[in-house]
Amino acid sequence: MDAYQHANGEPLIAPPEQLNFFHHAHAIVPQGMTAFQAYCRMTENSPRLLRLAFAIRDRLSRLGGVKPISGFTGTHRLSPPEPGEQLDFFEVVHCYDSSLHLLAKDRHLSVLVAVTLQAADGDCQRLSIITSVKTHNAFGRFYMLPVAPAHGVIVRSMLAKIGTSVVS
Repeated sequence: MDAYQHANGEPLIAPPEQLNFFHHAHAIVPQGMTAFQAYCRMTENSPRLLRLAFAIRDRLSRLGGVKPISGFTGTHRLSPPEPGEQLDFFEVVHCYDSSLHLLAKDRHLSVLVAVTLQAADGDCQRLSIITSVKTHNAFGRFYMLPVAPAHGVIVRSMLAKIGTSVVS
């Protein structure tokens, strides 16, 4: 994977001018939480509406030959994943205490999600989620039409499960 970066240094799936979708949200979380722990907490106990959205996505995406992703499993490992391993429907690019980079690619689009932690005031950290998408064809662009507006709502609700001062 090529290393493109946002102005704040976070990785992107492609140069900023070539992205078809970009979203950045953050929240304040307790000190001591790792990026992997934050991901696990955000993805546990997915709301019924999100599970339904993933089921609809899987059915419709079959038309474009896209494999089902089945959403977030809610099962969590005791140890952080290694690069190349699967975490839900993502491939782990890297996993450190302060950052977790997740990749999903198919012939229609490529997605990179960067979960990062930075020191904040007091006993807190700033948890950022940056999602960048590069579509590869018309089906990828069509796929993103409903996903783009829903993505921010989903990420904000996931961040609200574990943090305060959610901003997107």
